[in-house]
Amino acid sequence: MTPGGQARFIKQRWPDGMVVFDTLSGDTHAMDTELADGFELFLKEPGLLAQGLSAFPGMSPVAFEALQRLLERLDLGLYA
Repeated sequence: MTPGGQARFIKQRWPDGMVVFDTLSGDTHAMDTELADGFELFLKEPGLLAQGLSAFPGMSPVAFEALQRLLERLDLGLYA
């Protein structure tokens, strides 16, 4: 499980994306649906990130890079 677990993040999803509040840092992150799907999948199975883009069905390489950058900003990049 990620540091702080899923409870660390308060998520609000809409048809066109998601906003995530990080209770640890106090930061808010806006995401489109592709990045939001990848982020939620990562929260469920952090080990998938080590498998690369192929572990995130339907995710573009650009979105995968954005996911990696987001996880680094959240200090979750150690799972990469």
